[in-house]
Amino acid sequence: MHCCIGIFNWQKDQRLMKRLFFLCLIFTGCIAEKKQTHSTPEVPVMESSSEPKLSRREQITDLGKEITYTCNFGKIFSGAMLVYEFEFTNPLDEEIKAKNVIQSCGCASIKKPDGSDYAVGDTLTPGETAKIIVSVDTKKKHGNFNTVPMLIWDGKETDIKVNFIVQGIGVAPILSKPERLEFSDEDVRNKIEKEVFVTVMNPDVLMGSVFFDLSHSGFKIVDKKIDGKKIKLKIIASKSDNESMYSTLQFKAKVNEKLQNKINSEIVSGNVCYLTSVQKVDLEIKPSLIFVKTDEPVATLLVKKQGLDKNGIKDVYCDSLKSSWQVRSAGKNTVVLSVKLDVNDVQKENFDLYVKLKDGEEKKLSLFVR
Repeated sequence: MHCCIGIFNWQKDQRLMKRLFFLCLIFTGCIAEKKQTHSTPEVPVMESSSEPKLSRREQITDLGKEITYTCNFGKIFSGAMLVYEFEFTNPLDEEIKAKNVIQSCGCASIKKPDGSDYAVGDTLTPGETAKIIVSVDTKKKHGNFNTVPMLIWDGKETDIKVNFIVQGIGVAPILSKPERLEFSDEDVRNKIEKEVFVTVMNPDVLMGSVFFDLSHSGFKIVDKKIDGKKIKLKIIASKSDNESMYSTLQFKAKVNEKLQNKINSEIVSGNVCYLTSVQKVDLEIKPSLIFVKTDEPVATLLVKKQGLDKNGIKDVYCDSLKSSWQVRSAGKNTVVLSVKLDVNDVQKENFDLYVKLKDGEEKKLSLFVR
Protein backbone atom coordinates (compact mmCIF):
# COMPACT_ATOMS: atom_id res chain seq x y z
CA MET A 1 0.00 0.00 0.00
CA HIS A 2 2.74 2.41 0.94
CA CYS A 3 4.58 1.46 -2.23
CA CYS A 4 1.57 2.28 -4.40
CA ILE A 5 1.04 5.60 -2.66
CA GLY A 6 4.72 6.43 -3.13
CA ILE A 7 4.56 5.74 -6.86
CA PHE A 8 1.37 7.79 -7.23
CA ASN A 9 2.90 10.78 -5.46
CA TRP A 10 6.08 10.57 -7.57
CA GLN A 11 4.05 10.61 -10.81
CA LYS A 12 2.02 13.53 -9.52
CA ASP A 13 5.20 15.41 -8.59
CA GLN A 14 6.67 14.68 -12.03
CA ARG A 15 3.65 16.19 -13.79
CA LEU A 16 3.85 19.20 -11.51
CA MET A 17 7.56 19.60 -12.32
CA LYS A 18 6.76 19.51 -16.04
CA ARG A 19 4.16 22.24 -15.69
CA LEU A 20 6.46 24.43 -13.61
CA PHE A 21 9.30 23.88 -16.10
CA PHE A 22 7.19 24.96 -19.11
CA LEU A 23 5.80 27.97 -17.21
CA CYS A 24 9.37 29.04 -16.42
CA LEU A 25 10.31 28.75 -20.10
CA ILE A 26 7.38 30.92 -21.17
CA PHE A 27 8.08 33.49 -18.44
CA THR A 28 11.80 33.61 -19.35
CA GLY A 29 10.96 34.12 -23.03
CA CYS A 30 8.63 37.00 -22.20
CA ILE A 31 11.26 38.70 -20.01
CA ALA A 32 13.86 38.33 -22.77
CA GLU A 33 11.52 39.91 -25.31
CA LYS A 34 10.72 42.86 -23.03
CA LYS A 35 14.39 43.79 -22.93
CA GLN A 36 14.14 44.81 -26.61
CA THR A 37 12.84 48.39 -26.33
CA HIS A 38 14.09 50.36 -29.34
CA SER A 39 11.75 50.46 -32.33
CA THR A 40 12.73 50.56 -36.01
CA PRO A 41 10.67 51.06 -39.18
CA GLU A 42 9.69 48.08 -41.26
CA VAL A 43 12.19 46.55 -43.63
CA PRO A 44 10.40 44.20 -46.04
CA VAL A 45 13.17 41.72 -46.72
CA MET A 46 16.05 40.17 -44.89
CA GLU A 47 19.50 41.29 -46.02
CA SER A 48 22.22 38.94 -44.85
CA SER A 49 25.80 38.46 -45.92
CA SER A 50 25.50 34.67 -46.05
CA GLU A 51 23.06 31.76 -45.85
CA PRO A 52 21.68 30.95 -42.38
CA LYS A 53 23.72 28.38 -40.46
CA LEU A 54 21.77 25.44 -39.02
CA SER A 55 22.75 23.07 -36.21
CA ARG A 56 20.92 20.31 -34.31
CA ARG A 57 21.38 18.99 -30.77
CA GLU A 58 19.53 16.17 -29.00
CA GLN A 59 19.54 15.25 -25.32
CA ILE A 60 17.59 13.23 -22.76
CA THR A 61 16.30 15.09 -19.71
CA ASP A 62 14.26 14.09 -16.67
CA LEU A 63 11.21 15.40 -18.51
CA GLY A 64 11.80 13.43 -21.72
CA LYS A 65 13.61 13.95 -25.02
CA GLU A 66 14.69 17.45 -26.01
CA ILE A 67 15.73 18.36 -29.57
CA THR A 68 17.11 21.81 -30.33
CA TYR A 69 17.51 23.30 -33.80
CA THR A 70 19.55 26.50 -33.99
CA CYS A 71 19.39 28.74 -37.06
CA ASN A 72 21.84 31.66 -37.08
CA PHE A 73 21.13 34.36 -39.67
CA GLY A 74 24.19 36.46 -38.85
CA LYS A 75 23.83 40.20 -39.48
CA ILE A 76 20.37 41.32 -40.56
CA PHE A 77 18.61 44.66 -40.81
CA SER A 78 16.36 45.24 -37.80
CA GLY A 79 12.79 45.06 -39.05
CA ALA A 80 13.38 42.21 -41.48
CA MET A 81 11.03 39.22 -41.32
CA LEU A 82 13.16 36.09 -40.92
CA VAL A 83 11.62 32.88 -42.25
CA TYR A 84 13.13 29.40 -42.09
CA GLU A 85 11.71 25.96 -42.88
CA PHE A 86 12.73 23.33 -40.34
CA GLU A 87 12.17 19.59 -40.72
CA PHE A 88 11.36 17.48 -37.68
CA THR A 89 11.07 13.68 -37.83
CA ASN A 90 9.26 11.70 -35.15
CA PRO A 91 12.09 9.63 -33.58
CA LEU A 92 9.79 7.35 -31.56
CA ASP A 93 8.14 4.05 -32.45
CA GLU A 94 4.76 5.48 -31.56
CA GLU A 95 2.46 8.27 -32.67
CA ILE A 96 2.99 11.61 -30.98
CA LYS A 97 0.56 14.50 -30.56
CA ALA A 98 1.22 18.22 -30.30
CA LYS A 99 0.71 19.08 -26.64
CA ASN A 100 1.72 22.73 -26.54
CA VAL A 101 2.78 25.42 -29.02
CA ILE A 102 4.85 28.30 -27.61
CA GLN A 103 5.16 31.21 -30.05
CA SER A 104 7.66 33.23 -27.97
CA CYS A 105 5.58 36.28 -26.98
CA GLY A 106 4.22 37.36 -30.34
CA CYS A 107 7.44 38.08 -32.25
CA ALA A 108 7.58 34.54 -33.69
CA SER A 109 5.13 32.14 -35.28
CA ILE A 110 5.12 28.41 -35.99
CA LYS A 111 3.13 27.40 -39.06
CA LYS A 112 2.63 24.56 -41.51
CA PRO A 113 3.70 24.94 -45.17
CA ASP A 114 0.07 25.70 -46.14
CA GLY A 115 0.07 28.70 -43.78
CA SER A 116 -2.11 27.18 -41.07
CA ASP A 117 -1.01 27.12 -37.43
CA TYR A 118 0.28 24.08 -35.62
CA ALA A 119 -2.33 23.27 -33.00
CA VAL A 120 -2.71 21.04 -29.98
CA GLY A 121 -3.73 17.58 -31.17
CA ASP A 122 -1.79 17.55 -34.46
CA THR A 123 -0.19 14.11 -34.86
CA LEU A 124 2.96 12.58 -36.30
CA THR A 125 3.26 8.85 -36.98
CA PRO A 126 6.55 7.00 -36.29
CA GLY A 127 9.24 8.19 -38.72
CA GLU A 128 6.98 10.85 -40.25
CA THR A 129 8.64 14.18 -41.07
CA ALA A 130 6.89 17.49 -40.52
CA LYS A 131 7.89 20.74 -42.21
CA ILE A 132 7.72 23.59 -39.72
CA ILE A 133 7.86 27.20 -40.91
CA VAL A 134 9.23 29.51 -38.22
CA SER A 135 8.96 33.28 -38.75
CA VAL A 136 10.54 35.91 -36.51
CA ASP A 137 9.73 39.63 -36.70
CA THR A 138 12.90 41.60 -35.90
CA LYS A 139 11.39 45.09 -35.52
CA LYS A 140 12.63 45.30 -31.94
CA LYS A 141 15.81 43.29 -32.39
CA HIS A 142 18.94 45.42 -31.94
CA GLY A 143 22.29 43.75 -31.47
CA ASN A 144 22.44 40.03 -30.60
CA PHE A 145 19.07 38.31 -30.29
CA ASN A 146 17.97 34.78 -29.47
CA THR A 147 14.30 33.84 -30.03
CA VAL A 148 13.05 30.38 -29.00
CA PRO A 149 9.61 29.29 -30.22
CA MET A 150 8.93 25.63 -29.40
CA LEU A 151 6.62 22.66 -29.93
CA ILE A 152 5.89 20.13 -27.18
CA TRP A 153 4.91 16.65 -28.41
CA ASP A 154 3.22 14.09 -26.19
CA GLY A 155 3.95 10.38 -26.49
CA LYS A 156 2.49 7.56 -24.44
CA GLU A 157 5.74 7.09 -22.55
CA THR A 158 7.96 10.01 -23.55
CA ASP A 159 7.42 13.71 -24.17
CA ILE A 160 9.47 15.50 -26.83
CA LYS A 161 10.28 19.19 -26.60
CA VAL A 162 11.50 20.71 -29.87
CA ASN A 163 13.19 24.12 -29.66
CA PHE A 164 13.59 26.29 -32.75
CA ILE A 165 16.24 28.85 -31.83
CA VAL A 166 16.54 31.76 -34.25
CA GLN A 167 19.66 33.86 -33.71
CA GLY A 168 21.17 36.90 -35.36
CA ILE A 169 22.59 40.39 -34.95
CA GLY A 170 20.11 43.19 -35.57
CA VAL A 171 21.74 46.08 -37.43
CA ALA A 172 19.67 49.24 -37.61
CA PRO A 173 19.42 50.56 -41.19
CA ILE A 174 20.07 54.30 -41.26
CA LEU A 175 19.16 55.26 -44.83
CA SER A 176 17.19 53.67 -47.63
CA LYS A 177 18.79 52.93 -51.00
CA PRO A 178 17.50 55.28 -53.72
CA GLU A 179 17.10 54.43 -57.36
CA ARG A 180 20.03 54.70 -59.77
CA LEU A 181 20.35 57.94 -61.73
CA GLU A 182 21.21 57.99 -65.44
CA PHE A 183 22.70 61.03 -67.20
CA SER A 184 22.86 61.27 -71.00
CA ASP A 185 25.18 63.49 -73.06
CA GLU A 186 22.30 65.91 -73.52
CA ASP A 187 21.76 66.06 -69.74
CA VAL A 188 25.44 66.91 -69.28
CA ARG A 189 25.44 69.60 -71.99
CA ASN A 190 22.30 71.26 -70.62
CA LYS A 191 23.45 70.90 -66.99
CA ILE A 192 20.25 69.09 -66.08
CA GLU A 193 19.75 68.63 -62.34
CA LYS A 194 18.37 65.25 -61.33
CA GLU A 195 16.77 64.44 -58.00
CA VAL A 196 17.46 61.45 -55.82
CA PHE A 197 15.61 60.68 -52.58
CA VAL A 198 16.73 58.84 -49.47
CA THR A 199 14.71 58.10 -46.35
CA VAL A 200 16.02 58.05 -42.79
CA MET A 201 14.98 54.56 -41.72
CA ASN A 202 16.00 54.82 -38.08
CA PRO A 203 16.10 58.37 -36.69
CA ASP A 204 16.79 57.06 -33.17
CA VAL A 205 20.24 55.98 -34.31
CA LEU A 206 21.35 59.37 -35.64
CA MET A 207 22.60 62.44 -33.84
CA GLY A 208 22.77 65.61 -35.91
CA SER A 209 22.98 65.89 -39.68
CA VAL A 210 23.83 63.36 -42.36
CA PHE A 211 26.66 64.48 -44.67
CA PHE A 212 26.76 63.29 -48.28
CA ASP A 213 29.59 63.05 -50.77
CA LEU A 214 30.15 61.61 -54.26
CA SER A 215 33.11 59.38 -55.07
CA HIS A 216 33.58 60.72 -58.63
CA SER A 217 34.51 64.35 -59.33
CA GLY A 218 32.35 64.26 -62.47
CA PHE A 219 29.25 64.49 -60.28
CA LYS A 220 28.25 67.27 -57.91
CA ILE A 221 25.54 67.71 -55.27
CA VAL A 222 24.07 71.17 -55.85
CA ASP A 223 21.23 71.13 -53.32
CA LYS A 224 20.01 69.20 -50.28
CA LYS A 225 16.58 69.54 -48.67
CA ILE A 226 15.25 67.73 -45.61
CA ASP A 227 11.54 67.20 -45.04
CA GLY A 228 11.03 65.10 -41.92
CA LYS A 229 12.56 61.71 -42.67
CA LYS A 230 12.87 62.45 -46.41
CA ILE A 231 16.11 63.84 -47.85
CA LYS A 232 16.14 65.18 -51.41
CA LEU A 233 19.43 65.68 -53.23
CA LYS A 234 19.93 67.44 -56.57
CA ILE A 235 22.87 66.19 -58.62
CA ILE A 236 24.46 67.30 -61.89
CA ALA A 237 27.08 65.55 -64.02
CA SER A 238 29.97 67.16 -65.89
CA LYS A 239 31.51 66.08 -69.20
CA SER A 240 33.67 62.99 -69.16
CA ASP A 241 36.21 61.88 -71.76
CA ASN A 242 35.34 58.26 -71.09
CA GLU A 243 32.35 56.41 -72.52
CA SER A 244 30.84 56.23 -69.06
CA MET A 245 31.58 57.28 -65.51
CA TYR A 246 30.29 55.95 -62.24
CA SER A 247 29.92 57.40 -58.77
CA THR A 248 28.87 56.09 -55.41
CA LEU A 249 26.79 58.30 -53.14
CA GLN A 250 28.30 58.09 -49.66
CA PHE A 251 27.14 59.35 -46.29
CA LYS A 252 28.59 60.01 -42.86
CA ALA A 253 26.68 60.41 -39.63
CA LYS A 254 27.20 60.47 -35.89
CA VAL A 255 25.53 57.65 -33.97
CA ASN A 256 23.60 57.89 -30.72
CA GLU A 257 26.05 56.82 -28.01
CA LYS A 258 23.35 54.88 -26.15
CA LEU A 259 22.92 52.62 -29.17
CA GLN A 260 26.61 52.43 -30.07
CA ASN A 261 27.03 48.98 -28.52
CA LYS A 262 23.85 47.66 -30.14
CA ILE A 263 24.58 48.46 -33.77
CA ASN A 264 27.50 47.68 -36.00
CA SER A 265 29.94 50.51 -36.67
CA GLU A 266 29.93 49.77 -40.41
CA ILE A 267 26.54 51.47 -40.77
CA VAL A 268 27.82 54.77 -39.41
CA SER A 269 29.29 55.61 -42.80
CA GLY A 270 28.72 53.73 -46.02
CA ASN A 271 27.42 53.65 -49.56
CA VAL A 272 23.81 54.51 -50.25
CA CYS A 273 23.40 54.21 -54.00
CA TYR A 274 25.16 53.77 -57.30
CA LEU A 275 24.92 56.61 -59.82
CA THR A 276 25.79 56.05 -63.46
CA SER A 277 26.40 58.56 -66.22
CA VAL A 278 26.45 56.98 -69.67
CA GLN A 279 27.34 58.84 -72.83
CA LYS A 280 24.77 57.42 -75.17
CA VAL A 281 26.17 55.54 -78.18
CA ASP A 282 23.70 55.13 -81.04
CA LEU A 283 23.67 51.98 -83.12
CA GLU A 284 26.49 52.31 -85.63
CA ILE A 285 27.40 49.85 -88.40
CA LYS A 286 30.45 50.05 -90.63
CA PRO A 287 30.62 50.11 -93.54
CA SER A 288 27.28 51.81 -94.18
CA LEU A 289 27.60 51.01 -97.90
CA ILE A 290 28.29 47.35 -98.64
CA PHE A 291 29.78 46.11 -101.89
CA VAL A 292 30.04 42.41 -102.68
CA LYS A 293 31.15 40.53 -105.77
CA THR A 294 29.21 37.67 -107.27
CA ASP A 295 32.21 35.37 -106.84
CA GLU A 296 32.87 36.53 -103.20
CA PRO A 297 29.43 37.34 -101.74
CA VAL A 298 30.60 37.76 -98.12
CA ALA A 299 30.40 41.04 -96.16
CA THR A 300 32.08 41.88 -92.86
CA LEU A 301 30.19 44.29 -90.60
CA LEU A 302 31.32 46.09 -87.45
CA VAL A 303 28.32 46.75 -85.18
CA LYS A 304 28.73 49.21 -82.27
CA LYS A 305 26.34 50.18 -79.50
CA GLN A 306 26.57 50.86 -75.77
CA GLY A 307 26.14 47.59 -73.87
CA LEU A 308 26.16 45.39 -76.98
CA ASP A 309 27.65 41.91 -76.67
CA LYS A 310 27.80 38.75 -78.81
CA ASN A 311 24.27 37.78 -77.78
CA GLY A 312 22.78 41.14 -78.71
CA ILE A 313 22.26 40.43 -82.44
CA LYS A 314 18.83 39.00 -83.24
CA ASP A 315 18.93 38.74 -87.04
CA VAL A 316 20.64 39.91 -90.23
CA TYR A 317 18.58 39.63 -93.40
CA CYS A 318 18.12 41.03 -96.90
CA ASP A 319 14.81 42.06 -98.44
CA SER A 320 15.13 39.87 -101.54
CA LEU A 321 18.26 37.74 -101.14
CA LYS A 322 18.86 34.62 -99.12
CA SER A 323 21.50 35.22 -96.48
CA SER A 324 23.21 33.64 -93.50
CA TRP A 325 25.32 35.24 -90.79
CA GLN A 326 27.50 34.48 -87.82
CA VAL A 327 29.37 36.35 -85.09
CA ARG A 328 33.10 36.35 -85.84
CA SER A 329 34.22 38.19 -82.71
CA ALA A 330 32.94 40.47 -79.96
CA GLY A 331 34.46 43.10 -77.68
CA LYS A 332 33.31 45.91 -75.44
CA ASN A 333 30.19 47.40 -77.08
CA THR A 334 31.19 45.91 -80.47
CA VAL A 335 30.35 42.82 -82.50
CA VAL A 336 31.95 41.75 -85.80
CA LEU A 337 29.57 39.91 -88.15
CA SER A 338 30.22 37.82 -91.23
CA VAL A 339 27.27 37.88 -93.66
CA LYS A 340 27.07 35.49 -96.62
CA LEU A 341 24.66 36.33 -99.44
CA ASP A 342 23.18 34.19 -102.20
CA VAL A 343 23.64 36.40 -105.27
CA ASN A 344 23.13 33.77 -107.96
CA ASP A 345 20.90 34.94 -110.79
CA VAL A 346 20.39 38.41 -109.31
CA GLN A 347 18.29 40.69 -111.50
CA LYS A 348 19.33 43.99 -109.93
CA GLU A 349 22.40 45.56 -108.33
CA ASN A 350 21.20 47.31 -105.17
CA PHE A 351 19.40 45.82 -102.16
CA ASP A 352 18.51 46.66 -98.56
CA LEU A 353 20.28 44.76 -95.77
CA TYR A 354 18.89 44.89 -92.22
CA VAL A 355 20.64 44.32 -88.89
CA LYS A 356 18.20 43.77 -86.02
CA LEU A 357 19.16 43.78 -82.32
CA LYS A 358 17.44 41.86 -79.54
CA ASP A 359 16.42 45.13 -77.89
CA GLY A 360 14.25 45.83 -80.96
CA GLU A 361 16.45 48.45 -82.66
CA GLU A 362 17.03 47.90 -86.36
CA LYS A 363 19.25 49.58 -88.94
CA LYS A 364 19.00 49.47 -92.73
CA LEU A 365 22.12 49.38 -94.89
CA SER A 366 22.59 49.76 -98.64
CA LEU A 367 23.96 46.67 -100.38
CA PHE A 368 25.42 46.70 -103.89
CA VAL A 369 26.23 43.61 -105.94
CA ARG A 370 28.62 43.96 -108.85
